[in-house]
Parts: sequence; C-alpha cells; structure tokens
Amino acid sequence: MNAATNQSIQNLVSIVKDYQRVLFNEDHVKRWLRQFDQEDHDLILHELSVILKKTYLSKAKETDFLTKICTSLIKFKENEHKELKFLDIQTSGGSQKHLLKRLDEVIKENSNYSLSNLEASSQIKRYVYLDDAIYTGNKVIRDIKSWSKDIDVSTVEELDIVVYASHEENSNYVKSELEKTFPKSRIGITSALKFNINDHECYSLSGDVILSEGGKTYVDQIVGLRSEPQEMFYPLLRKVKKYDEGYFSNDENRKRIELIFFEKGLEITFSAKEQFRPFGYDFHKTLGFGSYLINYRNIANNCPAVFWWGDLEGHKGINNWYPLFPRKANN
Repeated sequence: MNAATNQSIQNLVSIVKDYQRVLFNEDHVKRWLRQFDQEDHDLILHELSVILKKTYLSKAKETDFLTKICTSLIKFKENEHKELKFLDIQTSGGSQKHLLKRLDEVIKENSNYSLSNLEASSQIKRYVYLDDAIYTGNKVIRDIKSWSKDIDVSTVEELDIVVYASHEENSNYVKSELEKTFPKSRIGITSALKFNINDHECYSLSGDVILSEGGKTYVDQIVGLRSEPQEMFYPLLRKVKKYDEGYFSNDENRKRIELIFFEKGLEITFSAKEQFRPFGYDFHKTLGFGSYLINYRNIANNCPAVFWWGDLEGHKGINNWYPLFPRKANN
C-alpha cells in the first residue's frame, strides 16, 4: 500500500480506535480492506472516515451526550428531580443498562446525587426511556407497551424517549404508537443526531448505477414484492437527483461506495444464506436498512453486512469474511 493509503488507514483508526470488539489498529483495517478490489481502497477509506467522523459514537461523545442529559432533563434544585424516573425495562440487549450505569457515573461527577436519588419519591410523574438509537422503533414500542401493562397509565404525565441518534420517520411512528397507549401523556423524543429517511440518509442505491447481473436480478425480485404505495412514497432506489450530501464527501463518491458495499454485501447474503439484506437487516422489503450509526460498544445488524458479518477466527465458508466491526448480538 502506498503512503496515501496508509495515511487514510491511520485517519480511520484515529476516529474509531476505541471500538471494543477488536483491537482496532492498522493491521486490522488492512486485513478487512484486502477483501475489496485494490482500486477501490482509497475511496472506501476516505468515505468511511468522512461518514464516521460525523456518526461514530465514541466513549467521549457518549459522555458528552449523558452530561447534556444531566443539564437538560435533571434539575437538581428544590427536589424537582424527585418526580423523574429513568426506566430500566429493555427486554433485549444491554444498551439501556449500560447507559444507565454510565449516566449514574456522570450524575455523581456533576452533583451530590446519584441515579438512585431520582427514584426516592413515590410521586413519579415523568419517565425517561434512555437508549443509544431509534432505528425501526419497534424495540422501544415493544418495551414501553409491555411496561404499561403493569402500571396505571393515567399517572404518567410525561414520557420522554432520549437517544443519541434517531431516524426521524421512525421516531414519528414511535410517538404515534405510544400516544395510543398513553393518550393523556406528553410524549417527547429527543436525539442528538437525526437522520431523515425521506432524504435517504442511510446506505442505499441510486437509480442510475450499473448493477451486476446478480445485483439486477436481486433488485428486480425485491421490486416484485413491493406494493405500489411503497414504490410511490418510498422508492427502493434513490431518484436520480442532487442530494445534500451531509454524510458523504460528494454525490459521485456516494454512488460508488454504496454500489461497492451492495455488490459485496450481496455476495455475503447469498453465501451465508441468512435472512438479511446487503445493507443490513430490515423487516421491510428493501435492500437493507443501511444505518450509518456505529458506537464504540457494538454495531447494529441493520448496518451494511460488509461491516459486521463474519468471524474473526473463521476458517471455512462465508465466515472467512473478515469483519471491520465484529458484533455481539443483543448487546
């Protein structure tokens, strides 16, 4: 690899070096990168650095996020905090428990209180569901509706969903669903980073890219499963127009890297015989959810498959795909 490529690798490592599931160093990146055509290496490195600099949730960013929660949600004066309770009700995964533990640490650093002080009152009127992100929104809806069966919903004056990142269209879906369960409560959703699905702020494909035969067949199959309203309101492929590239360096680079990740992800999905899509898991009939968000603890399976699929110690089959961000399920 030439000096420019090595420098790009160093840039990427500097952004995500605290990713916990692997020793994220230059050798690790090189091993992952070698699975792509050499002519695409510089593009991949450059665009990933551009995207992850904006979207990667490092431990330092997490601390900043939790500190802002302390100042904006929790008022440590005149016992106002006594009416506030952070929910610990997540039915799968460990993100909520992790964030509550970290929040307790931040509270202690910034006041004479702890998270347990917030639960000292029996007159709780405001509840907060804390998590790292809203993707489809199904998890938070499931958790809160399950919790609601064990309480008197009429006593809940305010219910806040506080996450680091959210996909806005799905956040609106969460709010509308929870308003059915808590018709007299104020439902609020707060996030530090917002993605607009209607503006295709996720990995997707432009309608003018040239696909391989396998890629074209796969896209045609998905199109055949979709309804007319789906195609009308949320087309499978992006319309050929100029987008405000808030996460990529430019439109042309976006088209190229998404095509690379799609085609390689397609190889993985065919070989793995798993029920996910090239751009990651998605219950809807799409090419995959395509999330940009990765945090230092883990990566969601609705990110592109080229990032997380595989086995660091794999010796046969598709498990020989070496993941850049190895993941642990439900963590």
